[in-house]
Amino acid sequence: MSAPSLTPRTATPLRRRSPLPGAVLAGLLLAAVPAAEAHFAWLEVVDTEGGQVHVEVVFGHHPPGDRRLPADRVVGVEIIAPDGRRSAAVASDGGWRGELTGAGSHVVTARQQPSYWTRTVEGGRAASRREYPDALSCRVSDNIMKTIVMTRADDSLAAAVTQPVGHPLEIIPETDPTTLSAGDSLTLRVLFDGQPWQGRLRATWAGYPSAHDDDYPVHLDTGADGRTVLALSRGGTWLIHANTQAAHPEPEVCDRQAWNAALSFTLR
Repeated sequence: MSAPSLTPRTATPLRRRSPLPGAVLAGLLLAAVPAAEAHFAWLEVVDTEGGQVHVEVVFGHHPPGDRRLPADRVVGVEIIAPDGRRSAAVASDGGWRGELTGAGSHVVTARQQPSYWTRTVEGGRAASRREYPDALSCRVSDNIMKTIVMTRADDSLAAAVTQPVGHPLEIIPETDPTTLSAGDSLTLRVLFDGQPWQGRLRATWAGYPSAHDDDYPVHLDTGADGRTVLALSRGGTWLIHANTQAAHPEPEVCDRQAWNAALSFTLR
């Protein structure tokens, strides 16, 4: 596995979030990690007051998200308690709310409705080849996301964090990152269809002053066992992203199927 590459920058003000229009997906994925990556979604924690967690699904390239996905574009928002019990979150205040039960870290998961982007001679369209059979190209993206929420640090209650949720492409920390601090290292395992995935991860932190959409301070390559090590160079909120793709099983529907996995957490 390779060591992370870090680009030191000075902090800049955080961006203001605005609602996401209904059809916003751009660009085509030409490799597992292309030079110009499409937008992807992740979970941001709004608050954890009153024994509840309030999260939003946001969209963009860097935290904090600059757009919020509407509720009808998101499915399967669940909260996994430290003992493994799962409960559905409820749509609320532009996001979702759910109960936090017991000590230890909870995992909140969500999935975006499949998102099509088709290039035609008239321009891009948020539709499949069924609507545009003569399209130049078509890609459908499956955006899958997790965030980790700590109610009280307890290293012995990390099972929900360190075990697979079952997503098709999934980033799994081998230690509960909410119990770590700046300067620590975090081993990550990535699975695709339940098997070790060898590819590239990108990571960044809230407030990183990116020069452009694809400017990420950390790039990591997983080994044959799907593992890599992330050096947690600073505190605050981190976002880790993995992307892979394959030929779509139904060519009449679309050309390519892409998967985006996002893991977010905040160091104490």
